[in-house]
Amino acid sequence: MSADATPPVWAESILRVVLKRTDFDSVSGDLLEEYREVVYPGRGRDGADRWYVAQVVGFGMRSFAVWGVLFGAAAVARDALDQFVPTQDFALRSAVSTYVGVSILL
Repeated sequence: MSADATPPVWAESILRVVLKRTDFDSVSGDLLEEYREVVYPGRGRDGADRWYVAQVVGFGMRSFAVWGVLFGAAAVARDALDQFVPTQDFALRSAVSTYVGVSILL
């Protein structure tokens, strides 16, 4: 029965987006093996699905964490600048923060 068990399709799709193409087959294969042989028999379908989703979230966090921290730091720096060094002309600050944000996202 657990040999036919499959994790949520949507979670596997997210995993495909998060991982490099070269890593996807080995990582998804390892996760599927663990899901079927260990987690599904021990936790049942719902518990195994939650475990799989948690694994996908973990890969996503590791993949996007650096960029999220950089983007968040840029936003906090801009807010701090606006709070502690008030100005009447926000055009330059807006342009700089926009270029910084776009650079991080690219």
